[in-house]
Amino acid sequence: MINETAKRELFEETGCKDVELFPICDYSMDDSNNKIFGRLFFARIKKIGQLPVSEIDEVKLFENLPLSLTYLEIQPKLFEKTLAFIEDHEGLHLK
Repeated sequence: MINETAKRELFEETGCKDVELFPICDYSMDDSNNKIFGRLFFARIKKIGQLPVSEIDEVKLFENLPLSLTYLEIQPKLFEKTLAFIEDHEGLHLK
């Protein structure tokens, strides 16, 4: 179920139509009112279509983590987890 939710969100945010997901870790963080839980995935994207009509205007690719982040407390840590995952799973040809 969570994999299908992740695939749907990825499509809504990027237009991704065909993807293979690899779970990296579960995480939690406190916002000002609640504890938020999530699962971090690595996505091997096989096909991208047009960006669906949504609140997203454009998709950009970055080689490094952008400076302007929505969740500054957690996103750099998730980025580091992702880099470690890629390094640990070289046999999957993720690079």
